Amino acid sequence: MEAYGYLARAYNELMGDVDYDKWAAYINRLMNMNGARIFETACGTGNLSFRLYDLGHDVVASDISEAMLFRASKHARKTGRDVTFVRQDMRSFETGKPADAIVCACDGVNYVDKKGLKQFAECAFKSLKKGGLLLFDISTADKLKAMDGQVYFDVSDDVSCIWKNTFDAAREALTMDVILFARKGRLFERYDETHVLYAHLAENVRHEMAEAGFEDICCYAFMTTETYTEGPRAQFVCRKP
Repeated sequence: MEAYGYLARAYNELMGDVDYDKWAAYINRLMNMNGARIFETACGTGNLSFRLYDLGHDVVASDISEAMLFRASKHARKTGRDVTFVRQDMRSFETGKPADAIVCACDGVNYVDKKGLKQFAECAFKSLKKGGLLLFDISTADKLKAMDGQVYFDVSDDVSCIWKNTFDAAREALTMDVILFARKGRLFERYDETHVLYAHLAENVRHEMAEAGFEDICCYAFMTTETYTEGPRAQFVCRKP
């Protein structure tokens, strides 16, 4: 089963504690643009896409998961938001017209390995206007390594999720074995998925961005504009010259 096949059904409920309004406002401040043409990769169910649209931007959003896109498109129609959702791989996406900004949030970049990171950077560079920005965050290598052997769970009336984590130092990757129990009538159905997140060191990410041609590469402590030194999440902003 593809990642976020079954989990897409419960994704919004499981992410209910995430302040997407604050997250979108943060990205908006980093962009410092009005009415930007934004292309978002790894958009999931569109929680960030909709909020960037509400802030006055023209948003096209993509994801590789059909199940996530189905829910994003359904919500767009229901709420009357003119956000276009397309199925594309973040390693080989096409934006049509060059974008003012490309956004990838909530660990999207952790879902690609070192080769995929390089492909993502190159694709983003060619898809941006001159002076355009690439903005993305990563869960840091220290965070992923610390999750090795840990078991987490989230329980609600209609859905429960358990995920077991194993970090492979040779692959520099965290495997998350996810078990989801979703209500169906009076019973619960069980679904199983496997997710793999790759650990990228901040300095290696910076190197790949520079190799792709980006300049003014900033790495911030997440939700700030202070230079990243340590912590579970880092935010990158890269400019195409």
